[in-house]
Amino acid sequence: MKREEFEKLVNEALLVLPKRISQKITNTAICVERRPSEEQLKKTGLKYYGLLLGLYEGIPQTIWGKGFGGNLPDKITIFQESIEKLAGFPEEAKRTSSLLHLPSRSEGERRTNVLRTRPATRESVIRELVKNVVWHEVAHHFGFSERGIKLLQQKRDFKKGRSDN
Repeated sequence: MKREEFEKLVNEALLVLPKRISQKITNTAICVERRPSEEQLKKTGLKYYGLLLGLYEGIPQTIWGKGFGGNLPDKITIFQESIEKLAGFPEEAKRTSSLLHLPSRSEGERRTNVLRTRPATRESVIRELVKNVVWHEVAHHFGFSERGIKLLQQKRDFKKGRSDN
C-alpha cells in the first residue's frame, strides 16, 4: 500500500473517534513511519523482528498539570510495515471478517437464505487494524495502561456485538 493511502487510513481512524475524545487530544503529533527504529523497539522491550504496530511517546494527560509545563508535543506513531505484515496472516483476516460481519452467499445458499461470513480483503483488514491501533495509542495518551486498554477493548467489543445483533 502506498504511504499516502496508509496515511489516509490513519486520518480516517482519527475522524471516527468519538467527538468527546478527539476534541481532547492536545499537544500530540500523529505520525506514520515505515517501521519502528531500534531505539523504539528497545523502549518497548521488543526484539528486532517483533511486530510493533503503534507507539505512544509522551506524558499522559492524567499526569499533566502536576509540575509539568512547556512540554514538547506527545507523539503517536503508527507503523505501516508491521500492520501490513499482520494483515497478511490468515488468522487476522478471519478475525477481522467476523468483526466486520461481512456476509457471503453461495449459489445454494441463495435459495435457503443462509448467510455466512466471507473473508475480509487485505485492505479491510489493514483499515480495521489501523482503527484499532490508533484507538489503542490514543488511550495511552489519556493515561490508560495496557491492562486498562484491554478492559476498555472488551467493553467496546461487547457494546459493538450488542449493537450488531
